[in-house]
Amino acid sequence: MQKYYSILIACSISIMALLFILLPQHTLYASIRGLQTWFDIVFPSLLPFFIMSELLMMYGIVQAIGILSEPIMRPFFRVPGAGSFAFIVGMASGYPLGAKITVSLREKNYINQIEAERLLTFSNAASPLFLFGVIAISFFHDQYIGILLALSHYMSNIFVGLCMKFYYANQPSTQKIEQQTSISVRALRAIHRTRILDKRAFGEKLGDAVQSSIQTLLIIGGFIILFSVITHLLHTIYFFEKVIEPFVPTSLKPIVTPFFTGLFEITTGTELIASLHSVPTIIKLCAVSFILGFHSLSIQAQVASVISKTDIRFSPYFFGRLLQSIFSVLITYCSYQVFFSTKIKEVTSTEVANIPTTTYHAVQFFEQYGFYITTFTLCIYLIIKYRRIT
Repeated sequence: MQKYYSILIACSISIMALLFILLPQHTLYASIRGLQTWFDIVFPSLLPFFIMSELLMMYGIVQAIGILSEPIMRPFFRVPGAGSFAFIVGMASGYPLGAKITVSLREKNYINQIEAERLLTFSNAASPLFLFGVIAISFFHDQYIGILLALSHYMSNIFVGLCMKFYYANQPSTQKIEQQTSISVRALRAIHRTRILDKRAFGEKLGDAVQSSIQTLLIIGGFIILFSVITHLLHTIYFFEKVIEPFVPTSLKPIVTPFFTGLFEITTGTELIASLHSVPTIIKLCAVSFILGFHSLSIQAQVASVISKTDIRFSPYFFGRLLQSIFSVLITYCSYQVFFSTKIKEVTSTEVANIPTTTYHAVQFFEQYGFYITTFTLCIYLIIKYRRIT
């Protein structure tokens, strides 16, 4: 079986390399588009969260949050309280930050291997900025769609965590230290102890946080560019239309290409789905919910890269994505029928511009100033690297 798998991988890579050579103009166009997305939106929007999460761990605040969250995280998710930091920040800032924090917690032995694999399945999610500002407002032109997608996406993420509680349920958990002192006193002691044990000055810690964050974002940028090229080339050769569309019902044919595009790369796929006028709204929303729960192969590759140097296995995370996709579709369908069928409607671009949403303005801000933020930050990164080398 392994031999056939090796042959499949080798053939797939060879075919993609051949397409890169035969279609250089399309490859260049898709590379520039992927680079622009990373440079203008992804890098400036994620960098502050990456740096702040590193500093919060360095100064013991994550340990304090873990102590305070212990009564919730262990009974419901069978994960130490420190996992709440990855869970909350992962949903607030978007993937793959949850995976990055999970890896950091594992490297510092705050959680064991099984707990890290449980946590990884529900600590990654799409950010509210992406759900509301990009998908709901920019693509669908309806703020209620953002509410529906956020409801289904975050609820399904929690359901996955509750289900993964039973993953290796017979394995021992990280030992919970029982103490007589109050929980707030123990949290403050954790902050003080972590600061005392780490002898680095604040400037050095900040430099390490910036360097680690930018290195991770550079890897993420590489995956975004790669999958942007792959997706565009598959469209160019009409792969989905020729290979998949003949096997689906006629009524679903229009959504096949956008849906499978989204399985490769979320942004492009959801934009194509939103532009379909011949497909019922509920079908489009269920397709987008499935894609968001699946995380796309691009996001999954980023997560696989982040966890590659640890003992955290990828298979539980992939199983969690399938589970979340199913939950997302069910919640989306039921919520739409009960609460949103009369609220969600088509609006004009003029009406969209007048919707007072913070996330919409945030997207506009990054599109306008993201290039300058990224350029300035990369210059700072190069200066830090140069000084440490010399």
